[in-house]
Amino acid sequence: ARTEAGLYFVTGDGLNTGLIADRVRDVSYAPDGFTLAFVREVLGEDGTATASEVFVTTLADPEVVRQVTQLGALDTSRPVWSADGSALIFASRGTGDSSDLWWVALEGGQPRRLTDTPEAEREPALSPDGQTLAFTREDETGFTEIYLATFVPESAELRDIRAATDANGSSYNPSWSFDGRRIAFASDRAGDSDIYLMDAEGFDEQVVTLDGTGADDRMPSLSPDGQWIAYLSDGEDDRFQVYLMPVRGGAATRLTESFRTDEFVRFRPLRDQ
Repeated sequence: ARTEAGLYFVTGDGLNTGLIADRVRDVSYAPDGFTLAFVREVLGEDGTATASEVFVTTLADPEVVRQVTQLGALDTSRPVWSADGSALIFASRGTGDSSDLWWVALEGGQPRRLTDTPEAEREPALSPDGQTLAFTREDETGFTEIYLATFVPESAELRDIRAATDANGSSYNPSWSFDGRRIAFASDRAGDSDIYLMDAEGFDEQVVTLDGTGADDRMPSLSPDGQWIAYLSDGEDDRFQVYLMPVRGGAATRLTESFRTDEFVRFRPLRDQ
């Protein structure tokens, strides 16, 4: 059985799946829909991981990859693209004591820290216009909330950081709609993890998958037309699988059904978006 994470595709009807590349996690599509950023463990001579770094590749030839970072940290995660596809934002401890957000240009150069706080910041998600960054911050109690910040690409800095969620529990996994008007996220405020939607300013929260079965739902992704939401759930199995349901509510359709545990799901951008 395969024990390492890989990149797979699945069609919307759930009938066709396939392996694209091995040893890949935290995949992020560039705005062009054909270039990918991802995290891969760098292995030492003994075959053990010595670091987690950000790489880029293309769907045309996913075996040809280019390493973007060399921070040497084991917790590097969640690269996301700038609006023009020239840079990436990601999370990593780097040489510090807690996870921070970083920015790096694809053309080269050293990554820059966007945050430098005692709290752990992770899961960056940049709005389609590149002007607002959503991310999670973990407080001293271990709970996480979603924060929003104005991102200034010219100087690669964050301004006006503000909390978008404040619930009795944790909120995490922020993901923007393709039109930039909504943010999907997961939260365990009701006991188990469910999928929610809120507007781009952090208001008008609406639950999408609350079902009372005790299933954990996480990692939401909105379709380019805004009508569907894909997510992971363990509601019918002891492994997380991909599900699809209408944003307005209705029955969920299971898209994957295998021995694998699915870890991440994202819609591919349309070229004319």
